[in-house]
Amino acid sequence: MPTAPAFTEVELSYGCHRRRFALDSGDGPLVIAGANGSGKTTLLEALLRTVFGFRRRRPRERSAAELRRPWSETAYEAAVGFCTADGVDLVVRRDFSTDEVVVRSGSDGTVLFQGEANPESGSSSLETYRAHLKGWLDFDELNHYRKTAWVGQGELLETDLDQELMRAASGGHARVEAAAEGIRERYDQLTVEPIQDGGAKRKRTARSLEKARAGLTDAAARLEAAKRAEEKRQPLQQERRKLTDRIRELDDDLERLEAALAPLSERRAVEAEAKAAETKLRRLEGAQGELTRSLAAFDAASSAWRPFSREHTYPEDFEARVAALELLWRQRDEQQAELAEAERGSRDSGGGDVGAEVPSRALLALAGLFASAGLILLASGSLLGWGALTLALVLGWGSRELRRLAAGAADQASLLEQLRAACATTESQILEKAGPIPDAVTLTPETLPDRRLHFRQQESARHNLDESREALRHTLRRTRAVTDTERSEAGGEADGGRPMDGPGFGSAGTDDGRWEGARADLRTIAEAAARARGELAELAVRSRQRDVAVKRLPDGVESVFNSVDAARRERRAERQRAAADLRNIELRLAEAERDREELLPLEEECASLRQQVQSVEADARVHRLAFALLRDGYREFRDRDQERLLQAISARMATLSGGALGPVVAGESLANVRVGMGGRELSLASPPLSFGERHLALFAIRLGAADFMAEESVRHPLLVDEPFSHLDERHARELWDLLCSISGERQVIVTTQDRLVLDYLGIEPDIDLGAGADPPAGRPATTPTEQSPRVL
Repeated sequence: MPTAPAFTEVELSYGCHRRRFALDSGDGPLVIAGANGSGKTTLLEALLRTVFGFRRRRPRERSAAELRRPWSETAYEAAVGFCTADGVDLVVRRDFSTDEVVVRSGSDGTVLFQGEANPESGSSSLETYRAHLKGWLDFDELNHYRKTAWVGQGELLETDLDQELMRAASGGHARVEAAAEGIRERYDQLTVEPIQDGGAKRKRTARSLEKARAGLTDAAARLEAAKRAEEKRQPLQQERRKLTDRIRELDDDLERLEAALAPLSERRAVEAEAKAAETKLRRLEGAQGELTRSLAAFDAASSAWRPFSREHTYPEDFEARVAALELLWRQRDEQQAELAEAERGSRDSGGGDVGAEVPSRALLALAGLFASAGLILLASGSLLGWGALTLALVLGWGSRELRRLAAGAADQASLLEQLRAACATTESQILEKAGPIPDAVTLTPETLPDRRLHFRQQESARHNLDESREALRHTLRRTRAVTDTERSEAGGEADGGRPMDGPGFGSAGTDDGRWEGARADLRTIAEAAARARGELAELAVRSRQRDVAVKRLPDGVESVFNSVDAARRERRAERQRAAADLRNIELRLAEAERDREELLPLEEECASLRQQVQSVEADARVHRLAFALLRDGYREFRDRDQERLLQAISARMATLSGGALGPVVAGESLANVRVGMGGRELSLASPPLSFGERHLALFAIRLGAADFMAEESVRHPLLVDEPFSHLDERHARELWDLLCSISGERQVIVTTQDRLVLDYLGIEPDIDLGAGADPPAGRPATTPTEQSPRVL
């Protein structure tokens, strides 16, 4: 017995993965964990897709290949390392874009195969590659793996035992089956009888033998009728009397049914009118309720707005004006403080106005000038030139001092004027900004919070009024068709052209609260609803009156139009058939008087048909005998291989269910597999099997089929995607123990997203595809940066 092959590592640029994974789990199953969308199924699928590829001519396979194309602009390829049953290390690399496959030896890198391996190409390169796969894995088709050792996510319910599995195991019986099927098809064209005892039921449509027998019977009957024409006249006459009586009864029934149709038709018309009136009433009541609610909401909003509309309302830009006023108030305070400071400085420097300081300094300057001139003259009176020079100097100094004093006084006065003008300007700006605000005189920083609260209350009331007005406007538009229709039916004119922006449709500031048009519509709808209720009551009375007019009907016919009409059509059809049968009886009675010369062709026809029947019967016997011989050959296969398959499945099922399920039995073929449970044999879809028990049974079928295939070849790695779904804790524990025992004889790779089951079973995942997950202690990491000793 060769050793079990195993996958050792994988390097992917496939789907959501662009990384390398080591597939060494130690002694037990290899567990791959991760949340939904983390790529567990993609990783599991990549192992086999790299080896076998995609059959892109099939739409489902082509779609799957496109879905696995890498998300980034990278190569679409993968490499898988595995050890064969003979202990040979191989690395298979596939470029999925071209289906180019390169197989290297894992020990020395020798190229063992290189070429195109598209599973649908039929090329010589593909045949060579398949021959290699048959030697390495004993499987050259992905579908054989799907039937046994690969349980994909959501594929467990698709588990079946078909002839393809048997063909993979034994091969030869398929030709026997094909030959037997050909014989069965030819036999089915000959007769409706089943080809074997206890087989399928008789067919309903006549075949060659039955048609020949029917023709023979008909011809014999016609011949016998001709021979005993007189003997047949009496039953034909009895049949004619029976048909005549039945036609008379049918005529009586038709007369009563047609008499009842008129009042029933009128009642149906009344019921149709009542249904239309009910529909109209529901529409009117709906419109009435909607318009009533909209008017009530508008009236409430109008009442809330009315106190604000009686006084001068705040402008809509109140907040902007207040923000500007706050700046102006601060500016005014600063300007007034600066003006007060300037006035205080002016008073301190001269005790009075600055203008009084200038003459004093001028007099002092002139006095100094004359005193200086006098001293110069006294000192050097004889020197007039020096005196004049001194006088000029003194006069110049005095003039300059006088100008300086005058300029300072002017600057001080100008500053005071500018400050006073700025204060006045700011005050005018304050009055301008506060002008539209009610009681602007009393608006100060201290009263501003109260004013803001009043403004917000006003805006809230305005907003509610606008919303209720808009809602009422939309309601009126929706109910306008109802009101216009009712006014038109009442003989008035439709008001569809009434504008929606007249009185009562203005803004909140101009709304006077009068919506006479809307209230008129409401009254119109209410009146129409009252009329509709009256019409319904009247129609109910008319319907009861029509019931009284219906006369007695034939037995089994209800007093409703559809039942009476259907009974009338049935009796008319039956009368037509009876009349046709009567005409046929009349013809047969006339044919009984034909001459005896017509007997000869009838006898010849009967002889020919008799020979035809004998020939078809002989042909049918030959086909039955050939089918029996082939059936015995097929039974040899079934007794040998099918029983071993069912025994392998039963053993796995007993282990998984703790003896509660099993054994698995089948009849002539694997099409009707049944499972033992509590002494009964149940189909897999039988209600006594719970959802979890059904999954256990289907999983046992997969494992047993894998065991059966392993007896014929090798024990392929068992790939199971989400095995714990739909299982309780006990069955999950039993399944895990079974997988652990299986891992001793073959590689087992399991994926799951159920962390609770892992925690309950005490399992640490070997590969964790969760974000930031670390590998368990003592097991290799699987991050993209890990470098395996052997480069794939």
